[in-house]
Amino acid sequence: MKKKITFAVLAVIGAFLILAGVKALQIRAMISAGTHMVPPPEAVTSAVVRAEVWQPTLKAIGSITAVQGIVIATELAGTVQKIAFESGATVKQGDLLVQLDVASEEAQLRSAQANADLMSLDLERSRDLQQRKVIAKSDFDTAEAKHK
Repeated sequence: MKKKITFAVLAVIGAFLILAGVKALQIRAMISAGTHMVPPPEAVTSAVVRAEVWQPTLKAIGSITAVQGIVIATELAGTVQKIAFESGATVKQGDLLVQLDVASEEAQLRSAQANADLMSLDLERSRDLQQRKVIAKSDFDTAEAKHK
């Protein structure tokens, strides 16, 4: 049994020595290759020098951003009917910048005014009928509430 253990230990030590020797040879070969290595030559380009006259200005296309500017936005959605300023122009506080299409809102206003006039007439009729005791109190209250 001792012979087997001794043989196994010697086999492991032998394998370790063989691997260490191979690695030592590889490292030595890399070191010698590094000392004999010559760096490649540098690439150099050349151009003929000549004097030229440069223009004092240069035309270019690009974009710029204003230091001071504003973003115009509306509180309500709508279609723009008129733009009352030129891009880059100076404007004063209170100047009209953009006018939205308000045709539908104007139509709604006229409809609401007509409805208010109708409710006023209905209230007057209800008052007249109430004075003559022909209308119920609840009908008069309804007409008055609609008028308000």
